[in-house]
Amino acid sequence: MAFSLDILNRLPAYQRWLILLGLMVLIGVGYYFGIYTGKKTELKKQEQSLAKLEKNLQKLEETKKNLAAFEAKAKKLEVELGILEIEIPKSSEIPDILSYISTSGKESGLDFLLFKPGKEKKIKDKNYIEVPVSISVKGTYNSFAVFLDKVRTLDRIINVRNINMKRSSLKGGNVILQISCTAVTFKFPK
Repeated sequence: MAFSLDILNRLPAYQRWLILLGLMVLIGVGYYFGIYTGKKTELKKQEQSLAKLEKNLQKLEETKKNLAAFEAKAKKLEVELGILEIEIPKSSEIPDILSYISTSGKESGLDFLLFKPGKEKKIKDKNYIEVPVSISVKGTYNSFAVFLDKVRTLDRIINVRNINMKRSSLKGGNVILQISCTAVTFKFPK
């Protein structure tokens, strides 16, 4: 049995229109389930992927903006570290500083009776170590003031603590004092 167009011609017009409408519905349903829903699902996945990529791009742009600020902050911290390294010596520079203290005292006219480095002490909650030096000298008040001024002008931080002065003698109309104190410098731990 072969299909012939004569069969369609013999059918009334409304039936031909119904057959045409049925074929269109079948093609539409086939298209909807065969092509459209698959593409719609793929489009949804692509939109989700695009949303993730846009979100990542936004995060990267924020990071890029913050990167410049972080780099500026890092440079500022490096400069501050350089300044601190000038003010607080490394371990290898401690003998030079102690030598400078001793030389400054002698140049100021003080006689050293005691120059004894003490036990280093790590300061809690800080990132440095105190290096104390017990000092006992004889000399005039002015000589000691000149010594303190020389220590003050040093690039390194040196604190002079626990100053104790006692009259020792008279020499050439000047009062000679016996002065004891603790000079404290600082260093970074290794």
